[in-house]
Amino acid sequence: FAAAPQVHGISYHEARRVTDFPGSINVLMGLLSSREVSDITHVNTVLLLGYTGEARVVPQLREYLEQPRHEGPLRPLELFGRLQVPLALGAIMGQTTDQAARREILTYLGDGVTPEAWRKRVGWPAGNDGPEFADLARNTIRALGLSALPEVPGLLNRAETKVRRLEDGWKRLRHGEGLSMLVAMTE
Repeated sequence: FAAAPQVHGISYHEARRVTDFPGSINVLMGLLSSREVSDITHVNTVLLLGYTGEARVVPQLREYLEQPRHEGPLRPLELFGRLQVPLALGAIMGQTTDQAARREILTYLGDGVTPEAWRKRVGWPAGNDGPEFADLARNTIRALGLSALPEVPGLLNRAETKVRRLEDGWKRLRHGEGLSMLVAMTE
């Protein structure tokens, strides 16, 4: 299932059934860490792991997102798989009963609502410095929204305020008000 291209995407209900099979989560985590499987397998595996709601997969999903396994730009499907990680984490956050894991994911995603945050966080090789960081931020905001946790609106409002302050700072900087003002706004 994980290795086959899913023309219409991964079915949430099919993915939830994965946990009915003993050892399936361990098999999926093995697929995600393998360099021997195709990029489409990684994409499907990320989504399957997220839909299971299993909090124990969070560290491996984060590692997959942040640490590429080769030099040079990410391949298109490899990039697509990594862009799905925030959505998978959001699915886990919305389903898990593990409150510590839920807080950990909320903090991780909450700190990643801007492209700049992702640019600093991930260790992607040269050639990946464009719109993919904005895509990660968008998927992070989507994941937070889909989680339906009561903390999310306040978190997103604070993030929006920070982004507006940065945008205002850049406008002032372009109009000659100086770099010191911009530095003060980012602290």
